[in-house]
Amino acid sequence: MSKTDFTELKELLSTPKKIAIVAHKSPDGDAIGSSLGLYHYLINKGHEVELVMPNDYPVFLKWMPGNDKIVLHEGNEKNAEALINAAEVLFCLDFNTPSRAFGLEEVIQRSENVKVMIDHHPQPDDYVNFMLSDTSACSTAELVHRFAGMMGDKIPNKESGECLYCGIMTDSGSFRFPSTTAETHRIVADLLDLGVKNDEVYNLVHSTSSEHRLRLLGYCIDDKLEVHPKYATAFISLSLEEKKRFRFEKGDTEGTVNYPLSINGVHFSAIFIEAEDMVKISFRSIGNFDVNQFARENFEGGGHRNAAGGKSDLSLQATIEKFVGLLPTYADKLMRLLVSFICLSSLFLCACNMEPEQKKPIDPAKHKKSLVNANKDLVALEQQDIENYITRQNWEMVETGSGLQYMIYEQGNGKQVEEGLVVQCAYTTGLLTGKQMNETKRRIT
Repeated sequence: MSKTDFTELKELLSTPKKIAIVAHKSPDGDAIGSSLGLYHYLINKGHEVELVMPNDYPVFLKWMPGNDKIVLHEGNEKNAEALINAAEVLFCLDFNTPSRAFGLEEVIQRSENVKVMIDHHPQPDDYVNFMLSDTSACSTAELVHRFAGMMGDKIPNKESGECLYCGIMTDSGSFRFPSTTAETHRIVADLLDLGVKNDEVYNLVHSTSSEHRLRLLGYCIDDKLEVHPKYATAFISLSLEEKKRFRFEKGDTEGTVNYPLSINGVHFSAIFIEAEDMVKISFRSIGNFDVNQFARENFEGGGHRNAAGGKSDLSLQATIEKFVGLLPTYADKLMRLLVSFICLSSLFLCACNMEPEQKKPIDPAKHKKSLVNANKDLVALEQQDIENYITRQNWEMVETGSGLQYMIYEQGNGKQVEEGLVVQCAYTTGLLTGKQMNETKRRIT
C-alpha cells in the first residue's frame, strides 16, 4: 500500500478513535494553527483528540480556540508521553523527521499507533504509515484543509477556520512569500466564508507586542544590524546579556530576521540568538538562494528554499565568524541574484530603444570616470567589511592621518622608542574570515 493512498486511513477514521496530534519543537504559527485546526475538525467528527507540543510557544499564538487543550511535554513528560502511547492514531504536523519533535522523538518512534504525517518541508523521513507531504504548499495549515477534502469533508466551523487561517497567514508572510498560490487564496476564501475575520486574526498575532519587544526590535535594527553588501547579505545577533536587558520572552524576535531583506540589494538575511546551550539561527532569502541547503550544509538545520533554521554549538562570536567566513564560498550564488536583476533592467532599457546603432571603437578615456567610480565602490565595500569586523571584536581603534587603524591592547613598561633606533616587530596577519596567513616565527623581546 502506498503511503500517499489514504483509502485505508479514511476507513479507519470512519469510526471514533483515540487520536494524538504532535508538532515540532518551539512551535510557530503554522504548527499551532494547523494542529488546532485539525483538532477541531477531528473533534467535530466524533474522535477523542489530545494535543501535545514539545515545549512552550509565544503568547501571541495562545488566543486560538482550543489552546487550553494543549499539553506541553517539557515539564510534564510522563503525562504527555502517556497520551501519545495511548493514541490509536498519531498525527505528526509541520515536521517530517522525529528529531524535530525534540524530546519526543523516541516516544514517537516506539509508539505502536498508526502514524500520519501532514507537512510541507522537503526530504521527509520514512517513519509514518500515511504521508501528505507537499513542498509547494505554503503551510501545513493549507494541507490540513486539503486533508479534510481527501476525507470527503469540509472544515466544519469558524474555530477550525481561525486556527488554519493563522497558520497560513504566518507561514506565508501574510501572503507575501512566493509559495502563496491561487489555491492558497481559494482556501482562505473558504475560511472567510466560515466567518473568520482576517483583520482580527492579523491583529491578534501582530498587534499585541509588549513595549520591551518593540524596544528590542529597534535595538536590533539600530545597533545589531550588520550589512555585507559585497555578498548581498545582512544579519542580526543577540547575546544572552542583551536578551536579559530587554526582558526577552519566547517569540520576541519572531519576524525580525525578515527586516534586513527590505534593504535594497540584500537577498540573504540571518539572525543569531544565543541560548544557554547553543546559538539558534534563522535564515531568510529572496529569489533562488536556497537557505534550506545552506542550513543543512553548515548549521545542522533545514526548512524551505527561502526560510530555514539551524543551530550552532560554538559561541555566539565564533558562530558569526563562521557564518561570515562562509559568505565568499556562496558569493557566486548570492551575487547572481543581483546580476540577474541588473541584466533584466538592461534588457528593459534596451527594449525601449530599438534603433540599430553603428558599432564604435571603445574610447578608454570615455570610461575612465565610470571605472574610477566602480573602484571607489569596491573600496567602500571593503571598508564596510573592515568596520563590521572591528565592531564584532569590540575593538577601540585609533586612526592615523594616513588611514592606518591600530589599538594598543597591552601597555608595556620598557624603554621608549627614540628617533634613530631600529625596531623589530612580532606580528601575525590574517583575513577578516579568521584565517591566519602568516606570523613571525618567534616573539621579539
